[in-house]
Amino acid sequence: LLVDEGAERQALQAFRLGAMDYLVRPVREAELVQTVERALKAVRLRRERETLLGEVRRAARQSERHLRDLSTLMSVGKALTSLRGLDNIFAAVARAAAEVTGAEASGLLLRDEASGRVILRSGHQLPPELAARTGQPVEDSLAALVMSSGETYVGAGEGLRRFNPLHRAATAVIYAPLAVQGTPVGLLWVANEDGPFLPHMADLMTALADYATIAIVNARLLEAMQARTQQLEELARPAPPPAAPEP
Repeated sequence: LLVDEGAERQALQAFRLGAMDYLVRPVREAELVQTVERALKAVRLRRERETLLGEVRRAARQSERHLRDLSTLMSVGKALTSLRGLDNIFAAVARAAAEVTGAEASGLLLRDEASGRVILRSGHQLPPELAARTGQPVEDSLAALVMSSGETYVGAGEGLRRFNPLHRAATAVIYAPLAVQGTPVGLLWVANEDGPFLPHMADLMTALADYATIAIVNARLLEAMQARTQQLEELARPAPPPAAPEP
């Protein structure tokens, strides 16, 4: 702002309207340079402050989202471990994977102990051709690799297409292995056809796979105990009395 000497009241009004500084005519070159430098520094500091505030707000939103995700995961984990019946657990696990990650489709693969083949035990929002294979053996080279490695895999784009995942139209997947005492027993997966997964979703899937493993092992132990109890009850039952001889 340029003002004439003695026009301080005009300069004060300009400050109220947002002016940063003022110069009194006649303007000296050194004074002009200093004033411009102060103005540029103030603008730079304001932009840096706005950028920092934006980053803080983004970090706060991410933290809130992560807390919501963790809260959901804990609720899902408690629900899973309280379920009874393997079929109920299979369906709940697949549904929970889609819920926690926001995935378009999800599924649970388990290795059959007798044949060693991988079975699609359940799925949520599966494509019709894949849903029709529920309960049947499936081929998925990526699943075999992830189960062997014991590490959760996140893939998307061209690198994923080389593996030819079970969900053929997927452009992004997360595969989380299920293991009992270090032995792979299955795999939980989610898939999107449009858009990748957020990085922290891999941790959520790993934790959910652990919950699923506990629930499945507990259900199998309970079924084995019930079968053994029934067997013992049958053995303890008194034998029927011999039939009376016919006259």
